[in-house]
Amino acid sequence: VPRASLTLARRILARCATSTTPPNKPRTSPFRRAHTATRSAKPTLVVAASQIQPHATVQENVNAILTQMKDAARQGAEVIVLPEAAITGYDEGAILRAMAEGDGETVREAEAVIAEACRTHKLAAIVGTPYYDETTGAVYNSATVIGPDGRVAGRQHKLQLVSTDVGWSRPGSKIQVFNLCGVPCAIIICHDKRYPELCRLPVLAG
Repeated sequence: VPRASLTLARRILARCATSTTPPNKPRTSPFRRAHTATRSAKPTLVVAASQIQPHATVQENVNAILTQMKDAARQGAEVIVLPEAAITGYDEGAILRAMAEGDGETVREAEAVIAEACRTHKLAAIVGTPYYDETTGAVYNSATVIGPDGRVAGRQHKLQLVSTDVGWSRPGSKIQVFNLCGVPCAIIICHDKRYPELCRLPVLAG
């Protein structure tokens, strides 16, 4: 056996003999310990997952949403997550009719009513809705993020459209991270969940 190999083996044995790490227990790097501590220190959210039966009109849908918001707040939820296109119902005909009424004014008014309920109940909400963006001149299948103060914190547009989206919406172009009640959050809308990188990106962003 070469002298250099014997010397290296003795050094390894000496290091193992003086190590304070118990046998068969892997060492934890300082980076991993710090990362674990940071993650465990983050606050948690109480989230209510809501499911509603779509109705024929926006007003009926809003009434159902308000009922669920009140119930969620009563049970101690901090955030309520509503279905895709909850304001109109996930139906192309219903969406096109609602967006045609006053160039989408009906949908905007519905969002304002929900925002007021957020303020009343001190409850954040993620609301599925078609959204007309005046900047791009396009309609998106969107999730509107409303804080417990009733202010819109942002919007996440669906990125990977399916056949029931293409007749009325345009795909979004980015995944976003929102701050809800001090906790960083991201939104994945329906078919987008089939693309793992869309979950990985917001994790990397914090």
